[in-house]
Amino acid sequence: MIFTDLEHKELIKTFKDLITKSHEMKIISPFITKQAFNLFYEEFESFFANNGKLQILTTTCNKAASSFNIDDLYQINKFNNTHIKVQVINNQSPIHMKVYVFNTKEGIYAIFRF
Repeated sequence: MIFTDLEHKELIKTFKDLITKSHEMKIISPFITKQAFNLFYEEFESFFANNGKLQILTTTCNKAASSFNIDDLYQINKFNNTHIKVQVINNQSPIHMKVYVFNTKEGIYAIFRF
């Protein structure tokens, strides 16, 4: 599937559906916010209630982690089966792409955003 910004509502619907169906998710993103996570809160509750496993890789450009709110990551990390890795990047640009991988009984789905 390919989405444009004009199809934002359809993308949200697809994310909600895939989160609910998944038993494992992997996210690579330059930032993770509690606000974005809260948009899918009900789906994540179902995901974690079914023992879903979540892995997140995100980045910061400095050791102070000022490019994202570390408290947001702590809130997300409270869920069981969650592994978050923050890569500190010095003297180079942080990642800009976003990758979401959903492992479901029907197969593996991936959404990329560059």
